[in-house]
Amino acid sequence: MYMKKILTLSLSLILGLAAQAQSFYTYPDSNTVTGSSEEFELVLHGFIVNKSAADSNFTWKRITNNLQSNWEASICDNVTCWTPMVNTNTLVILQGDSSVLDPHFYLNNTIGNGHIQIAVWSGNDTANADTINYFASTWGLYSAKVGNDKSVKVYPNPTQGQLHLDFESSGIVEVEILDVLGKKMRSFSHEGEHSSMDLSDLPNGLYIIRISENGEVYSRTFRKAN
Repeated sequence: MYMKKILTLSLSLILGLAAQAQSFYTYPDSNTVTGSSEEFELVLHGFIVNKSAADSNFTWKRITNNLQSNWEASICDNVTCWTPMVNTNTLVILQGDSSVLDPHFYLNNTIGNGHIQIAVWSGNDTANADTINYFASTWGLYSAKVGNDKSVKVYPNPTQGQLHLDFESSGIVEVEILDVLGKKMRSFSHEGEHSSMDLSDLPNGLYIIRISENGEVYSRTFRKAN
């Protein structure tokens, strides 16, 4: 009988600890993004999932913020996208629901690397916090090109609608605007050194401008943001 009580108590303790450990989880453990330094921002995605039997308070806190000089980074959760100065927030996640935990790296036309680590815990249980690591790196203006050393410049980036292209062509060349899935959204002809296009009716998001000339392909990314 005494041994049975010990076993019952031990089993209850193990189940209790398991339930506590499984009350939430974060994913992924780490995430990485790369892109051109000319992009307005690089974005990564993470999630907090409430597996407990009740609505619960969760706190996230930025505990590592190693950013390239001139970079900034803000964190978005289900409440809002916070300013870069905000390093922590507590929010309610409903039972069985989740919250995003997305860092936005603002590059300011600077080549470099960044690392953000965020800790997440339930209630006041900081001893059982999970962590997510986010890594970002950028290349320079011309590293994203395929082809020879011709200069390609698109601006402003981000654009609210009017986009300018500086590219010295040897004749009439085809220019395509693609979404991030590769779907062609626009196409037009470019000749000379400069052209402009009105993209005000495109949805906000990240796009690729692709130029084809004499078998060479040049590409740049830009963001549409009203």
